[in-house]
Amino acid sequence: MRALVIDDHPLIHEIMPAVLRKALGEVEVATESTLEDGLARAATEAPDLVLLDLGLPGCDGIDAVSRFRLRFPEIPFVVISGDLERESILGALDAGAMGYIPKCSSPEVMTKA
Repeated sequence: MRALVIDDHPLIHEIMPAVLRKALGEVEVATESTLEDGLARAATEAPDLVLLDLGLPGCDGIDAVSRFRLRFPEIPFVVISGDLERESILGALDAGAMGYIPKCSSPEVMTKA
């Protein structure tokens, strides 16, 4: 399995592969820091799962979700975000995310999700 994490925080790049391996077993994890780089990586590597941050620099969070869904309707993706606003959560789900995991969640919650 291949996963792609699109998040601008280096700490997430370090932590998320371990969380994904705990949840999914053998998984190859790539990371990108911008939506544009994430879209380019998804186009060349066709990941099985994408974790997408809403707070990426240079783009609106829900717009990022919509752009990803429009370009890659077949790739399942989950939003990971520090934004706990109901409007953001529902907006991400309405725009095509299959789930929403707050960054304040424990690794166990992320693993179960």
